[in-house]
Amino acid sequence: MPELDYIPHYEQARFHASGAQFKIARAGRQSGKTRGAVAEMTSWVMENLGGRQYWWVTLSHETAPKAWRELKMYVPSRVVAKINETSRYIRTKNGSYIYIKSSIAKDSLVSESLHGAVL
Repeated sequence: MPELDYIPHYEQARFHASGAQFKIARAGRQSGKTRGAVAEMTSWVMENLGGRQYWWVTLSHETAPKAWRELKMYVPSRVVAKINETSRYIRTKNGSYIYIKSSIAKDSLVSESLHGAVL
């Protein structure tokens, strides 16, 4: 994992260390799921080639603010080219994008190319 301002606790570290293509974090309230997922997504963006799309998908627009705050707080400023508050996306200096998306509308999750997602 790239250098982030983040020290995972034991269960988060196990999650990050998994080589599985698909990961599920089974954990209770306030256990660090969002923070761990932000770190995971940030590492994808920093470790991979540019020009990729990553989505953070929420059930509704009402549940998006926490993930959006965490992403803005923990994606290192050294990799951020632009933060768009209106459309809720971060463009990185390598040309990748992290979008906050809602699954409420059936056409809201249409993409040309997607390289990773947190659901």
